[in-house]
Amino acid sequence: MRVLIVTSLYNPYILGGAEISSQILSENLAKKGIQVDVLTIGKENIIEVMNLVKVERTNVVKENEDILTGTEFKGIRTKFKHRIGVYFSTKMFNFFYNYFEKNNYDLIHVSNPMRGFYPHMCWKAANKLRIPVVQSIRDTSFLMEYEGNNPIINLYKKSLRKANIYYLNKYTTQIHFPSNFIKELFEKEGLRKNGTVIYNAVEDVNINKDIKKKNQIIYVGRLSEKKGVYDLIKIFKELEDKSYSLVLIGNEESSIGPMHNVEVIPWLNIKEVYKRISESKVLVLPSKEQEAFGRTLLEGILNHTLVIGRKIGAIPEILNFDDRYLFLSESEFKTKLTRVLKLKPKFYNEDLLRMQGSMEKFTVDNHINSFINLYEKVISGSIN
Repeated sequence: MRVLIVTSLYNPYILGGAEISSQILSENLAKKGIQVDVLTIGKENIIEVMNLVKVERTNVVKENEDILTGTEFKGIRTKFKHRIGVYFSTKMFNFFYNYFEKNNYDLIHVSNPMRGFYPHMCWKAANKLRIPVVQSIRDTSFLMEYEGNNPIINLYKKSLRKANIYYLNKYTTQIHFPSNFIKELFEKEGLRKNGTVIYNAVEDVNINKDIKKKNQIIYVGRLSEKKGVYDLIKIFKELEDKSYSLVLIGNEESSIGPMHNVEVIPWLNIKEVYKRISESKVLVLPSKEQEAFGRTLLEGILNHTLVIGRKIGAIPEILNFDDRYLFLSESEFKTKLTRVLKLKPKFYNEDLLRMQGSMEKFTVDNHINSFINLYEKVISGSIN
C-alpha cells in the first residue's frame, strides 16, 4: 500500500492540533510498514526523510511564507485569488494531476482545508486519475462560519459553504472526522458522502508520572476570546486560594497584559509543553467555540494531570465518563475548578486513574489500526 498525505503544513511548521495529527498518523503508519509520503508547502522545493516518511516540500504557492507562519493574507486581491482559486485554479489542478500521475499512489489522504493548497483541485485531480481520496475534516473551516450581520457577506459565505459541500460530495471517496459532533454538523449541512469517525491520539513522550505538582493551572492553545482564555483569567483572579499561578501557552490573537501570577508563554516544543502540563495541578479547556475534538485534554490526561473542559462541541466525547469535569457557565467553571484544586493527593490520584482508564479509544495503536482498516476498505472498493 502506497499512501500520500497532502497537508499545507507539516513538521516543523505546526500551528495547531491538525498538524500534530498529520505527523502522528504519517510516522506511525510508516512504523507499521506502510509506504507513506507527505506533500506539503515549503519555502523551497526540497525532499527529506523524517522518521521513515518521505516529505516533499514545494513552493508552488506564492504566499508560502504567510501560510507557514499562519499570517493573514495581505490585500483583498490576494484573499479573493485564493478564495476563487480553490474552485478554478488550472495551475494547481495541473500540479496535483502531474504529481499524482508520476508517483502512482494507491490512496490520497488530504488533511483539513489546506490553506493556500487548494484541496478542491487536489480532489478533482485524484478523481480524474481514479485514485481514491480520504479527506480529513478536523475543524469547521469548510462551513465558512460568519458571526456578523452584513447580509451580503452572509450570502457570500453561505454560497461558499454550499460549494464546499458540493465538491466534498462529488470528488471525495471517504470523509474522516475526529468526533461524532463534527460529523453530525456536516451531515446537517448536506454532506452525503460516507463518513468515518476515528478519534485523534496523543503520543506518550515518557514524562515522569511522579513529577512534583506545583500550585499551577495551565492552558495550552490559541490565546483568544473564542477559546475562553479571558473567562479563565477572570475566574483565576476570583479564586480564594491565592497560592496558585496560571500558565498560558500559545500564540496570542489579542494582547494579554502582564498580570500577577499569570505567565504567558509562546509555543514551546512538545516535550517542554508536556513537562509544563505534568507539573500542573489541572489543565483547562474553556473554549467557547465548537471544538471539533479537544486534543489538549488528552495531552493533560496522558501527562498525569486532571483536566476540565466546557461542555460544548466534541469535548463531552472525551470527558463524558464524569460530569464533574465538564462545565457550561462561569459559576460552574469556578466551582468545578475550585473542587479540583482542593483535592487531597489520595482523591486526586483516584480521579486521575479513573480518567486515564477511559482513554483506551484514544491510543495511538487504536488510531493507526483504524486508519489502516479504513484505507484497505477504500482501496478495495468496499467503501465508495
